Amino acid sequence: MSETPKAGLKNGLYKIEVIEDLVSITEEMYAKIGKHTHFGCEVNLYSITSYFSNPQRFKDCFCFGYFVNGELVSYIVWLKTYDARVNKKIIQEYMWVSDPKTKGYGIKLFKKSLECIKNIYKFEIILVGNSEKNPKIEKFYKKNGFKLEADMFYSSDIM
Repeated sequence: MSETPKAGLKNGLYKIEVIEDLVSITEEMYAKIGKHTHFGCEVNLYSITSYFSNPQRFKDCFCFGYFVNGELVSYIVWLKTYDARVNKKIIQEYMWVSDPKTKGYGIKLFKKSLECIKNIYKFEIILVGNSEKNPKIEKFYKKNGFKLEADMFYSSDIM
């Protein structure tokens, strides 16, 4: 990420509008948190950055970072999707990553990023996940009106 926008941003929400910035903050955040898993599999940083380096995929998402004193403490990627089964536009949390040494900024990011998206994109459903079964995240979702629709089963082994 270029130093000019980051240095000028002391605190708060920053909409990430350039692919290279998303790649840069993804690499920066995963360097801070170290090993991380999703559905029991180790996160493949190269795969994430390669996926979002595609301009069409990047165009179909909203990315936000939260900075404190010019340092990235959390970022989130929301995907724009459509579900023909229910004829609804959906905004889906794809990645929400926070520096474990900071507290509360991830929640601020989540809420402020949704406020921002509501002003620029009309959606009818917000879809979120908790693949690591984090009880704090589950409590946050319930407290904010999210309902658990179904448990998700997955297999990393081909049957």
